[in-house]
Amino acid sequence: MAEPMQILLAEDNAEDANLLKEVLLDTKIAHVLNVVDDGVDALAYLRQLGRFAQAPRPDLLFLDLNMPMMNGFEVLEELREGGPRGLPIVVLTVSDDQEEIVKAMELAMNYYIRKPVELAQLTELLVLVNEMWRTPRI
Repeated sequence: MAEPMQILLAEDNAEDANLLKEVLLDTKIAHVLNVVDDGVDALAYLRQLGRFAQAPRPDLLFLDLNMPMMNGFEVLEELREGGPRGLPIVVLTVSDDQEEIVKAMELAMNYYIRKPVELAQLTELLVLVNEMWRTPRI
């Protein structure tokens, strides 16, 4: 049996985090979801610093743009400078501002999902990421 997909969710809104948890369960894709509630902890988790020293390397990052202490754009900027290579990043936001989407794309975002998250959209994305993740790399 294959290992479950490791997913990191950086989301400060507990209701949004719980909704995403429920949607992920409905996809039936084997996963482990770890949640942090601000950008500082997201970076510490990804860099395995402090209390996250033993954290598993995520296979997928869901990143809210509007978080305290360090927002999603700041996290993306930091990751562009020195983050895990090949990590798919899905930006979650309530905004549909085209300038924000372009800015996130320039900062290495791979996917953009507008909240509230829809099951069909998330399932399609997770199946794609799961297939890429399971495909042997040369």
